[in-house]
Amino acid sequence: PGTYDLLKHNCNNFSNEVSQFLCGKLIPKNILDLPDEILSTPLGQTLLPLIESLSQGSRGVAFGQSPSNHPSQDSRRDRGESPDFLQLNSAIEEVRRDSVALEERRNIINEKLAKKDRKKKKKRNCREKESRESEGNSSAAELTPDSCSSDSLGKDNMAETDGAEVIELTPEEDTTIKRASDTMAEIEAEERKEREEQKKKQREPPIIFKDAVDIRVEFDALVGLIDGILSPEEQQSLEELHQYMLEDEGSWALGDGFLNFIGRLLHDKSLQTDTRVRILNVLALAALKDDVILLLHQDRREHVLMNYAHDIDRLSPEEQEALALFICNLFENLSSSEWLLYISEWQYCNSTISNIRVSTKVAVNSLLADNTTLQDRGSAIMHNLACKEVKTVVCI
Repeated sequence: PGTYDLLKHNCNNFSNEVSQFLCGKLIPKNILDLPDEILSTPLGQTLLPLIESLSQGSRGVAFGQSPSNHPSQDSRRDRGESPDFLQLNSAIEEVRRDSVALEERRNIINEKLAKKDRKKKKKRNCREKESRESEGNSSAAELTPDSCSSDSLGKDNMAETDGAEVIELTPEEDTTIKRASDTMAEIEAEERKEREEQKKKQREPPIIFKDAVDIRVEFDALVGLIDGILSPEEQQSLEELHQYMLEDEGSWALGDGFLNFIGRLLHDKSLQTDTRVRILNVLALAALKDDVILLLHQDRREHVLMNYAHDIDRLSPEEQEALALFICNLFENLSSSEWLLYISEWQYCNSTISNIRVSTKVAVNSLLADNTTLQDRGSAIMHNLACKEVKTVVCI
């Protein structure tokens, strides 16, 4: 905060650095140049002294400093980096190195597969050539007695010799074909093994929080908070949630109106904050189930969950913790983790958002929070995102 300057070092510069750090892309240059464009106008030159005085005064009040002894912009470069930042940066660099090593390994495997494919084609061509030669030799052996005179002993001996050679080639041909088949079977088995190992290596174990909350405690607390205020349809959805979470039924137990029930609990501001915290904690444990993807697919049209998550910076700290727990635990299963990376966009509050944008926003907001629990969960989400291959540019 001590280096903030409304014109030279503002929130646009911060967003530019965050975008470069997370995505490797800068924000549009015309946004960074807005202060210069304003100052180039006569009105901007007139307002410049007033803006500078207001900026210096606000810094002095906020930090007990007067404008005269306020630290310069260069103090940011002299300030030492915090241990937490260095640790986070080291972890990110390690993940990047692992990603590079994985890519190199993938290229090596692809080269081996291409080489083996060339060998298989070469052996196939050799077998076809040997088969054609064998057929030609057999035809020649059948024609030899008719084409040779009976009084030519040398030619008869030669014909007999040729016939003997043809008979001796047949077992060799069979042996060659059998050896080639065995080799191809070994190559295919090795290829299958390498592909399976490659798939296992590509999916590193995610960081999740299985024991962060207790399902019975959270569900009972939720029931106590919403008892007597639900409609008959919402009461039915509550029963369905009980079957899914406490009776270990499948997601088939959740009806078509279940997400409407979730949407009311999350977006109805007349309800207590603790109500949203409890339902998010229950959903965080539901995220660990392997069939939760069926519930997520029901949200393709209304985007109840992701619209709520997009407003994480407007939520209470308790809601932010529960929301980060829910997003983090969705990485437990491959299908739900891929759902978090969907790039299909929709409009919400005059903004274009997508699942991957919201997931990244939750991670960054949690990392930058002062809350230790949020920082831990944000770091876990960022790690889980780094282990996935996101084929798009993410802007926050």
